[in-house]
Amino acid sequence: VALTVLGAGFANQTEVKAEGVSVGSDASLHNRITDLEEEREKLLNKLDKVEEEHKKDHEQLEKKSEDVERHYLRQLDQEHKEQQERQKNLEELERQSKREIDKRYQEQLQKQQQLETEKLISEASRKSLSRDLEL
Repeated sequence: VALTVLGAGFANQTEVKAEGVSVGSDASLHNRITDLEEEREKLLNKLDKVEEEHKKDHEQLEKKSEDVERHYLRQLDQEHKEQQERQKNLEELERQSKREIDKRYQEQLQKQQQLETEKLISEASRKSLSRDLEL
């Protein structure tokens, strides 16, 4: 009989201890869940902050990229205008040179015609003098 009572006492103690551990474990688990939820909230806030920084960085990079593209396009436009101006100047120089060459050609042609005319006059005059002398 004593063993049975003693065994029953141990059994009761075991249950009490088990219930105590169970209550302690529930409180510990509840605290752990609360801690994890707080940590999760902190991590979500940190993630939001990192995402916001990433968004700002992305916007800055996009703006910088657009600025670089605009600068490049302005530079190309400027180079194109300069090239057009050089081409226009070159064409004008070519026209001036052609006019000058044509003018000189006409002057030379006129001189040559004048010399031909003078030569013919001189030749005619010489022949006339020669005939006059023969008579």
